[in-house]
Amino acid sequence: MAVIADAIIAFEHDGTVRSFNGAAERLFGHAAADMLGQNLRMIIADPVRVGATNASARHRDGTLFPVRFTVHELTPSEGGLLVGVARESALRARGYEDLLNEHSLLLATLEATADGILVVDLSGKIVRFNERF
Repeated sequence: MAVIADAIIAFEHDGTVRSFNGAAERLFGHAAADMLGQNLRMIIADPVRVGATNASARHRDGTLFPVRFTVHELTPSEGGLLVGVARESALRARGYEDLLNEHSLLLATLEATADGILVVDLSGKIVRFNERF
């Protein structure tokens, strides 16, 4: 599990961590050896349930950050553990923020341009125009 990009954590129903891969070490800042036997609440601040959810995670330095946490329950023949896969969702949030910044820059450029500009969609409908138009 060391080369997998997603943080994978196996834990018991009471939250006791039984497995913690290398990606989990990088994401949460804890060594696997230190996390084994600890409670999952040490790193996942929100209540855990089977399925996918957005959760608040806690780094070793105490900072909270958003993750997408997906939990699967193994059958008793598979060990009866829960397996959680965590992926940092800040990248998605940063991408949205970048998109908003680009949109603001585009609108500011549209208004600051000395020429009149008219924007139409493929059907010829007017979508936007600046004040000089």
